[in-house]
Amino acid sequence: MSEKKCEVMSFGEWVQLYGGGVREYFEYLVLEMVRQRGEVSLTAIMDELRRQADGDKRVRAWYTPQRVVTLLAIMAKQGKIRLKLVGSKRVVEDGRRGA
Repeated sequence: MSEKKCEVMSFGEWVQLYGGGVREYFEYLVLEMVRQRGEVSLTAIMDELRRQADGDKRVRAWYTPQRVVTLLAIMAKQGKIRLKLVGSKRVVEDGRRGA
């Protein structure tokens, strides 16, 4: 699994284009990272969110590990993503792929 850098919009850019809040931005961020990489480690998602939180106080106020894990679980239950373990790494992948 490669941990190459993903090109994602900042929260400010995303809000200007689509509107919405931090939760919707989080879903965009996860789905875009999965689309670009195929599968993404939980650590990479947390790092990207932390990077975005450094740039925008709205993201910083919202960002907590508990919220991130809860929203990943919700997205998995909705079938948008799949969560799995690869060795000792927690990985997120596209939920629309065959099981």
